[in-house]
Amino acid sequence: MEQKKRQHYLDLVKFLAVINLCALHYSWAGDIEFAVNISFATAFRRFVYGFYACTVPLFVMVNGALLFNRPLNLKKHYKSLLTISLQYIFWRAVSIVLIGLYNGVDFASWNLTKMVNVFLLLQEAEGAVIHHLWFIPMLICLYVWFPLLKAAFDQCEHSSYGVKLLLPFMGMLLVFCFLLDDVMLFQPAIPVLNAANLGAFRMFQPMSSPLYSCMLFYFILGGLMHKYKDKLNRISTPLCLAVALLSGLGLYLEWWVNSELMGATYDNIFASHENLPAAFLAAAVFILCQRLEAWLSGRRKLCRVMNTVSQESLSVYYFHWILLSTVFEYLHVADGYIFNVFRSLILCAVCVLLSLLFKKIPLLRRLVH
Repeated sequence: MEQKKRQHYLDLVKFLAVINLCALHYSWAGDIEFAVNISFATAFRRFVYGFYACTVPLFVMVNGALLFNRPLNLKKHYKSLLTISLQYIFWRAVSIVLIGLYNGVDFASWNLTKMVNVFLLLQEAEGAVIHHLWFIPMLICLYVWFPLLKAAFDQCEHSSYGVKLLLPFMGMLLVFCFLLDDVMLFQPAIPVLNAANLGAFRMFQPMSSPLYSCMLFYFILGGLMHKYKDKLNRISTPLCLAVALLSGLGLYLEWWVNSELMGATYDNIFASHENLPAAFLAAAVFILCQRLEAWLSGRRKLCRVMNTVSQESLSVYYFHWILLSTVFEYLHVADGYIFNVFRSLILCAVCVLLSLLFKKIPLLRRLVH
């Protein structure tokens, strides 16, 4: 059986997302406080910082591109679902213990109920910040939905029936997740909408969390964009760049308006995943990476590096926060975009090496597989 050609652009997308993840959590701009009369330099830094909003959507889109466009083996799928769930419980516990010990948490004083609540029932532990781990439960939810969505997706291959199933669903997600959130975002600034109970429309979102619902959109979008990548070639590169730039401006506008309304810095990264500018930005970056497929094919060393980082991305996700919360905390010795990229690359490289080391040890191999 002929081996399927590797799609290097997907490795590139995931590579960029991994580096962005490390850079985002090692941020050089996150401590900028909002002020009415900000300087141009500060405004520009916030504008560039806003491009990190596509980091998580790109991860989810790559997952969708890979899963939707290969045959579904239900037994293997559910085995993967179980594996990632058990890995999540393990690494969540490890993160709590290591970060907690570093911050002086007295675990000896915990009773059995406290331990069960924290380690098994996902209660937060004071002194051990692990907010970043929201991504894995969200991914598990997507994997639970996947077999149903895959059945509709596969119909696109044979008839328009699959498109008729998926597009209305995605349209509903677009309206009640993205558009609704954007309107609610600017609602306080529009007097005629101040008293409108727009939040009631969130009942039409398929998941309990708006964030999880919008990730469902990115998941399907990644699958469709990979399937119809030849048709996406008709979109010109200058147009994609323009969309990315305008999306960045949209994210900056959201930051400025909401910071003005709150009188404090608004998080235009995590809070923007369900906003239209972030969706357009992620789609534009995905298409731009597709354009580089032919160029990447002739660069084996670069592809080998991207492939390695891509394969170890989940390990990087688990390791980087532990390292940032402990030993890498002392590397905040300088500021600026270039330095942040440099130290983020170091952090990513260390995490990849740790993952490769774990894979050499039989007892630890399954923890990073």
